[in-house]
Amino acid sequence: MKRKRFLKLAIGPPVTQRILTILFGVFLCLIILEAGLRLGGFLLSAAQESKNKASIKRRGSCRIMCLGESTTFGQYPGFLEEILNRRGKGIKFSVIDKGVPGTDTSAIISGLEKNIETYKPDI
Repeated sequence: MKRKRFLKLAIGPPVTQRILTILFGVFLCLIILEAGLRLGGFLLSAAQESKNKASIKRRGSCRIMCLGESTTFGQYPGFLEEILNRRGKGIKFSVIDKGVPGTDTSAIISGLEKNIETYKPDI
């Protein structure tokens, strides 16, 4: 009787192998999640930069550059441009969104000269 019970317990994989398999699965899921988030961030930044480049090409407009972090990125600059163009009497406005999520003031200031040189904002 004891021999049959022992055989039933010894059939499945060892507990350590099960735990390692679960940990590997969790680790793999985290890596895939991280890669997806980084890809999404890259695509959002690329779309923002494309809009900013289109803004440079608009001639005869008053350029406004908005600097900031996540509260700027994709938030108020688009609304600002829409409102100013709706209310502007004959003046066309072009708003450049240079918000960067997860940044800080020192990083914004360190990139200020390059952004001014690249986008040549009026305001």
